[in-house]
Formats: sequence, structure tokens, C-alpha cells
Amino acid sequence: MRLRWLWMIFMLLMPLTSIAQDDPAILALRADTTDLQTGEFYPVRIEIDNVSDLWSVTMQIAYDPQMLYIVGTDSGSPIELGDFLSDGGLIIQNSVREQDGFVRYTPSRIAPADPVSGNGVIGTFLVFPLQAGEVTLSFLDADMSRIIFSTNEEGLRTVQESVSIPFAVTQLTFTITGEIVTPPPEATATPTPSVTPIAPQNTDEPTFTPEPTLVVVTDSATINTPTPVATPDISSDTESTTSTLLYVAIGAVLVAALGLVIVLIVMRRGRSKA
Repeated sequence: MRLRWLWMIFMLLMPLTSIAQDDPAILALRADTTDLQTGEFYPVRIEIDNVSDLWSVTMQIAYDPQMLYIVGTDSGSPIELGDFLSDGGLIIQNSVREQDGFVRYTPSRIAPADPVSGNGVIGTFLVFPLQAGEVTLSFLDADMSRIIFSTNEEGLRTVQESVSIPFAVTQLTFTITGEIVTPPPEATATPTPSVTPIAPQNTDEPTFTPEPTLVVVTDSATINTPTPVATPDISSDTESTTSTLLYVAIGAVLVAALGLVIVLIVMRRGRSKA
């Protein structure tokens, strides 16, 4: 009897353990330092952690144009494609709407490349602080997609469907010091021919719908002193939260199981007396 109940408790705990350890992907804004001086250029990285089978990302990054100038606002194409998607990828959308205070960016894989998994940098850009104060870069909206392929009788790979990838986002807050400065001069952008990604045969390129809401998590990987650009590990805060949820779930199941065992023992004794 005891062995049977222990086995039932173990089976109840197994799915909870699996869920707690399944960390979500993270779309993060990161920099080598958060303490900025007006009139200087600072790089910002757009990074992805813990993603599986990524095909495309679309996003809008909000900022305060009174506090920061995004290099490339006038010359165009502010964001450079990161290494994580550069081999077999391209940029579909890349622009700044200074009057509205956001940057649009959509990098994507392109057929016949395969999806990518893991951690990496998907884009980099430069900011130029204009006046002292505090300013935050954040994701206004964003969406990650994976593509499910199928192979036809001729051996050609085609897109079966596009699936959204669950993820959380981080934001990046800068503290700026110094006198007020004007934006740096940039050449006006020259219109260039648009690039049309080559889709697999017999299918259309997937469309992307921004998430209506984004889950923002704390990113402890951002540091306050300049260091070489590197791909950081998943935030320790995320690991701590996952561990806490796991302990709570295990405790709740154990309490429920213990209560059930006590009820069964009482019922058994009652029947024996009867």
C-alpha cells in the first residue's frame, strides 16, 4: 500500500518538475555599461537566450528621442545584423521613427537555411546621449517565430506552418550625465532597392503578428563597467524564480498527498471498527 502511494506521488511530481525546468526564451537589450556621458557613442546589443528553432524575430524598441539619439536615424538602417542570424539570414525591416520614439527591426533566416537554437546576438546599434537624466530602452512589442517544414515527394522542403515561440523580455535603463548636446551629423539615407526573401518552393513567407503584451523579466547580466562583447548566461534571477516555483509546487503536492493518505487511513480504521 505504501509503495503504491509513493509511486502515485512520484508520478504527480514528474510533470511539475518538467514544467519548472523548461526555461522560456528571453529577448534582451544589453550593454557593457549603463552609466553614460552625453556626446559619446555607446553600443547596445539585442540578444536571445535559450531559444529553440528560431526562424524570425520582429520587434519595436521604444526610447525617448529627447534623451537619446539612435545612430542611423538620418542615414538609415540603424541596426546591424548579429552573428546569431548572419549566416543564412537577412534584415527585412530596419528603421527609426524618431517622432514616435521607436525603432523597427525584423531579422530572419532565409531558405534554404535551417532554424537556429541557443543563445546569441541578433542585432547591435549605437546610442548617443543628448542630456542628463535617466532613460529606458524597452520592447514596445515583439514576436518570435519558428517554422515547421515538410518535404514533398520530390524531396523539396516546404513550409507547413509558422508557430509563435513563448518568451520574456528585458529592458535596459541608462543613467546619463553631462551637458546638453546636439545629435551628431549623419548623411541622409539614400533609398535602396527592397530585399525580398526567397521562400521555399510552393509556399509563402510566414507573416508575423506582434504580441499584445510582453512579460518583462529582470536582467542581471547587464554590468556597469565596459567589458568585451560576450554572450551572457541566462539571468540568475530567472533561475532563482524557477527554483522557488519548483519547491512550492513540490510542497503543495506533498501536502495534498499526505492529506489523502490520512483520510484513507481514517476510513480504513472506521471500517475495521464497524
